[in-house]
Amino acid sequence: MSRSEIARLLCRGILNVLRCALICVLLAPVAYSQGQQRSTGQRLSAEKIDELIGRVKAGKFDPMELVQLADSGAPQAAQVLKEQFALSATPAFIKEHIAYGLIKLGEKDQTYWDFLVMRAKAAVESDAPFTNSFDPQGKIVPRQLAPEFIEWAKAHNLPANDAAYAQAYDLPGSLLFLARTGDPRGRDLLRRGMASRNYFIQAAAAKGLAKLKDKESVPLIIEACRKAPEEVAVAIAWALVFFDDPQAQAAAERFITNKEMLEGLRKIWREKGIDGIL
Repeated sequence: MSRSEIARLLCRGILNVLRCALICVLLAPVAYSQGQQRSTGQRLSAEKIDELIGRVKAGKFDPMELVQLADSGAPQAAQVLKEQFALSATPAFIKEHIAYGLIKLGEKDQTYWDFLVMRAKAAVESDAPFTNSFDPQGKIVPRQLAPEFIEWAKAHNLPANDAAYAQAYDLPGSLLFLARTGDPRGRDLLRRGMASRNYFIQAAAAKGLAKLKDKESVPLIIEACRKAPEEVAVAIAWALVFFDDPQAQAAAERFITNKEMLEGLRKIWREKGIDGIL
């Protein structure tokens, strides 16, 4: 999910920021598959490709248009994406889109993979506690950042609300870009993500491991679900639906108690295969 899509979902108060973040994590498979349909459901015409390249050259593009260019498979897209990546003024989150796109286009230059790894490592290695408190039923408590998180932000000289936004959106988003590549070089980093204190990062890592069909990671994902509060355990467990593995499927049924949600995910899996996860 691009930053622009997240922005459209984002609510202004910190009360809703974390609720929206959970929704983003939960809806990511559906939203992304719909986005893929929009970008790849019809092959882009040469005119459309030229239009997108022109928009990138002019610096007037939506991040999802970078994904469209990558999905087009057009070899002429690679050069303009490389030029945009090299600009010092290009924001880091745009460079994530570009690096992902170039890898998808088959670019072998290690620069772009290394950039995604650098950003993903920052997410995985963050020592921040989870942003919110939970009630006895395992639901996120509205309007209440966890005291432990507030203390962490204070110790790092960060405004608590800004730090919460980064933990809910920016860091998990960076890990998702690496996860979406489906590149096996990211497996160990994704496995490390399952030990994060940030449940959104755990959910992103679980999706990446599912995309890699890394069945050896199923116990890691199940254990993360077992330890997590109910509301976020569901988000982590979504990845289990996309494993062709009896243990994973049984655990998905245990943690995703909403049967309509579970069947919806299984429908995506049947129709899209593993690509439906991200």
